[in-house]
Amino acid sequence: RSYQAQSRFDDALAVWRRFLVEHPADERWSGVQQAVIDTEYLEGIEQRRQGRLAEAGKSLAEFLAHHPLDHRCREILFLFGEMLHTEEKFDEAIAAWARLVSKHPGTPEADRGQLRIAETLEQDLGKFEEALDAYRKAEQGSKAADARQAIARLSEKHVSLATEHVFRTNQPVRLRLATRNIESVTIRAYHIDMETYFRKMFGPPGIERLDVGLIDPDKTSELSIAGYRAHQEFQTIVETPFEGDQAGVMAVTASSDHLESTTLAIRSDLDVIVKCSRGEVFVFAENLRTGKPWPGARLLISDGREMLAEAETGPDGVFCTKLRQLAQAETVCVLALSGGHAASNAIGLAGLRIAKGLDHAGYLQTDRPAYRAGDPVQACGWIRRVATGGYAVDEGKQCRLELYDARRRLVRQKRLTLGRFGTFHDAFTLPASCPEGQCRLVVHDHHGRSYDSTLRVHAYRPALVRLVIDCPRSVYYRGETIEGTIRAETCYGAPLAGRQVRYMLGDDLPRTARTDERGVVRFSLPTRQFHETQRVALKAELPQRNLQASVDIQLAKQGYTIRLSTARTVFLAGELFEIRAETFTPEGKPVGEKLALKVFERTTVAGIEGQRLVRTIDLATDQASGVGRTSLALEAGGRYVLRAEGTDPFDHPVSAQTELEISADEDPTRLRVLADRLTWQVGETADVIIHWRGRPALGLITFQAARILGYRLVELRSGPNPLSIPVTAQLASNFELAVAVITDEAHPKGDLRATRRLHQASALLAVERELVIDLAWKRAGGAEGPIRPGEQLELTVKTTDPLGKPVSAEVCLAMLEQSVRERFPLPGAHPADLFRGVSRDTEMRTGSSITFSYHPESAAVDPQILSERQRIETRRAEEESRQSAVAKPGGTAAAGGGFGGLGGMDGPGSGIAGGSEGPPAVVDPPQQAP
Repeated sequence: RSYQAQSRFDDALAVWRRFLVEHPADERWSGVQQAVIDTEYLEGIEQRRQGRLAEAGKSLAEFLAHHPLDHRCREILFLFGEMLHTEEKFDEAIAAWARLVSKHPGTPEADRGQLRIAETLEQDLGKFEEALDAYRKAEQGSKAADARQAIARLSEKHVSLATEHVFRTNQPVRLRLATRNIESVTIRAYHIDMETYFRKMFGPPGIERLDVGLIDPDKTSELSIAGYRAHQEFQTIVETPFEGDQAGVMAVTASSDHLESTTLAIRSDLDVIVKCSRGEVFVFAENLRTGKPWPGARLLISDGREMLAEAETGPDGVFCTKLRQLAQAETVCVLALSGGHAASNAIGLAGLRIAKGLDHAGYLQTDRPAYRAGDPVQACGWIRRVATGGYAVDEGKQCRLELYDARRRLVRQKRLTLGRFGTFHDAFTLPASCPEGQCRLVVHDHHGRSYDSTLRVHAYRPALVRLVIDCPRSVYYRGETIEGTIRAETCYGAPLAGRQVRYMLGDDLPRTARTDERGVVRFSLPTRQFHETQRVALKAELPQRNLQASVDIQLAKQGYTIRLSTARTVFLAGELFEIRAETFTPEGKPVGEKLALKVFERTTVAGIEGQRLVRTIDLATDQASGVGRTSLALEAGGRYVLRAEGTDPFDHPVSAQTELEISADEDPTRLRVLADRLTWQVGETADVIIHWRGRPALGLITFQAARILGYRLVELRSGPNPLSIPVTAQLASNFELAVAVITDEAHPKGDLRATRRLHQASALLAVERELVIDLAWKRAGGAEGPIRPGEQLELTVKTTDPLGKPVSAEVCLAMLEQSVRERFPLPGAHPADLFRGVSRDTEMRTGSSITFSYHPESAAVDPQILSERQRIETRRAEEESRQSAVAKPGGTAAAGGGFGGLGGMDGPGSGIAGGSEGPPAVVDPPQQAP
């Protein structure tokens, strides 16, 4: 089956057929025989999918000859017609489907074949009457619904006028008109004042909301469909003649006697990219004709119900502001205006959460976790507030420190002043009458926010005896013997001899022994009874003192582990990248091993995922570091699996794998952010690559989270574009690097609907700003040997940033007994966790006016408007009849006006563009729709 999933059908068939010959009595014989038949069928199907039609036809014909009763034979007959259709042999395809229909009537395949006959007659041969007859025959089978829809589509009248995209001032405005069963249409054009409409409706124009039928058009013209045939759909390009490089907006209607279609035509060089969160809106205006920012563009911003802001873009074409109304808004609408140029966009905010950013933080800590009543206490802490997306220090501000006892009574309070690091500290003595229990320390900042911590008051006694388990290793392989010692001693190190000790490994029976003169019990425990890799506890007990101790032992079955990694998960075709393999023992120690690195390409055959071996590379890891590296470049795009394989000393197979994607020229994703690292330290420079597969364009790069933290405009070349980002504290603890590009570049295959004009890519980067503390001590005067009670210590504290640069910092030092810390854990969170802050949510939505297109369907003309039009036409005809009756013989009729010759009118006309002789409306000859 592995061969089958890799499309190696000949190898799969050879293996299975050999099995059938060599194992005729095997219980799996029937299943293997069926697998052979399935593979013969899949081979033909895969050859057809790859475009090898001649080979596919041969393979499927052989399958028909060998397995005439197989249930897939009808499908093969249908596929014969499809392959002939792919080769544009339409008559032969119809004949093949006709044989299927006559041989297997009433089957689902025959119904599909009858429908394909009708579709081919209609769409490829243009035989519409025959196609209708074929569709009527298909009404009797499982494709009846599709057939009825096709009959209705061919029989009914239809008109649709569509706008594919925004037009530039150096482009003609060409609309796409689709008609069926209509011999002529009337084209009407209406100028639209975008600003007036936006101020009235608080949103961009919605054609369905414009009652253009009640307004006199600016221009009107008649268009006859050349080469008209019943049932045939005609695609006609209608050009709306703007003057020169005139910019503006028009509503254009195409109507017949009872149907009409209205679209919006926009001619503008201005486009905008809009980013919006629940508290902020960001607008970038660009001149798409020059590829430069558009400064001074007027902006109108609304939520669809009321105007929120009016502004102008800055010198770099950017405007950004906070709007509290966005917290409850369902949509945000932006209109940009400059002269006659206009761009509008609406972004839906439904489902967009209020982003969770940093929160005000405070921390309290004491020098010990537990005290006795009357003990001295040293307390310190810090307070941070959030400002402009980061933490800020309120140096010199007052705060109030309060102490509450276990009975919630206020024992003490004091006002303190924050230092230059936002820190405070205090020293006090607990009352001698302080009750035992949890006491609370609370600090209030000058904004009224409070932060607290706890300290325990307990009349404890230091432990006089301790039990220690010593094992040379923490990881053992199954079958090895665990050897070590158990020591019973006083807190000052004196051995306890002759004491009974009980110990056990996991759930085994406990064992008993007595300590020797050094207070030591030696033990030796087997591990063969444990069958799985697991963590077991080695427990020891001193019953005389009711004292317990335990350590965790990791039992492993595998000699080493492989970790395989690459710098990122997406690489470019032909790009050389490094593969890193690490081998280490279960204890985490590096070990050198010989590995085989295999490269597999992911494949899909008949919906079944498979892997095809592409390359094998020998790789060895270093004995000291456990690291091995190799380089690789893959030319073909696709998804790949890297798998490292080896064998441990126990002959157990060891493997690890990672997946990656190779992006080639055919990759539909044109814009990518490629980052070798996703975590950076404050002070570093993050180097990333913006890869762009289009023509040179202007890229908008934003650093965003709950708000826009910064932005940059970059000229993107085709190919890789290096980008360096200074990592500042403002970007901590994380941010999203987002890139947006708008372009008029069309789809390579000319498919306007598949053209993507707004390209986006992003990467989530983490930013750390750790304070590295190095603490060293020595005896006073540099004396050697252990420290004596009461002796002075010399401490050296060094603080640096993660890059090793010295930094000034405030440090709190405390010394406490190990037994106290073991008995009473330190309360609260680690201060570094609070300093890092919470991860920001990147709740930001992006849209652009460049994505505008409109494809309306036919709509019935309002009966009242239709009646009024008929009344006006009747009066006009009567008036012309009267004038004709009194006209002198030999008189000539006036020249016609209208849409500048739109639709092939004979006389000169003013046209929408205002010219004396407008260009012809039909730019391209009518074409039959595919």
